Amino acid sequence: MPSNWVDMAEGDIGTRAFSILGNPNALGSVMALTAMLSLSMFLVSKNFIQKLFYSGSFLVMSLCLAVTLSRGAWIGFGISLILFVFLFDKRYLLPIIGAGVLIMIFVPAISDRLIYMLSPQYILSSLTAGRLYRWEIGWDMLSNNLLFGVGPGHFGGAVSMRYLYYLGDVFYMDNYYLKTAVETGLTGLSSFLILLYSAFSAVLKGMLRIKKSEEGTLLMGIFTGMLGVSIHAFFENVFEVPGLTVLFWSVAALAMVLLYKDKNQHQPLRSS
Repeated sequence: MPSNWVDMAEGDIGTRAFSILGNPNALGSVMALTAMLSLSMFLVSKNFIQKLFYSGSFLVMSLCLAVTLSRGAWIGFGISLILFVFLFDKRYLLPIIGAGVLIMIFVPAISDRLIYMLSPQYILSSLTAGRLYRWEIGWDMLSNNLLFGVGPGHFGGAVSMRYLYYLGDVFYMDNYYLKTAVETGLTGLSSFLILLYSAFSAVLKGMLRIKKSEEGTLLMGIFTGMLGVSIHAFFENVFEVPGLTVLFWSVAALAMVLLYKDKNQHQPLRSS
């Protein structure tokens, strides 16, 4: 594991899981997305074997997410899970929040990493050569190239890192929305946000329309899983990972299939 994946002040963190994606944050986002799908499949499954499989999948994916030590993915997943429970059955909110509190108490690897993010030491480190430092440079560049940016692939992402288009400090922006704004200006950022809004609004409207059906429960998992990835994108360039991007939009396409099958037919959806 590269040493720069962990702040030296955080102590003896041995390994962050990253799998074939080569990046723990990308793996965290994949787990945040697919865990919500597994949860929704668990709820719509009709027999014990299926429920056992999907509950086990949810547990394994959640544990995998934990050992990525990706704070952005944790935040996205936490918000997604709370929203899912709120939409599905508010009675489970207190148990879920209670479970989160217990995790914070009894799993110091998670609580310490989250609490450290709020410490003066982390903020100073981040302002010196970390995420806040990179965001500051990004804001300065955006203010000077507000409408159309500095050009696609020229700053803050994988292309600029590979080809060194930007002649100053070379780094990942660690905020996909800000990176997009710096490279393509408000024009490009607005286009991307409109695309996300179109996908989310279509899924949300369909989900609320057929909420009590099995299709509605599946759409809840898709909506909240996609939301978790989109929240994580505020802290990492997750949409630059090809595997994650393909998965994200494939899941969005699955939502469209559920929405545009027979709009007058909402029979129970049998999982296979």
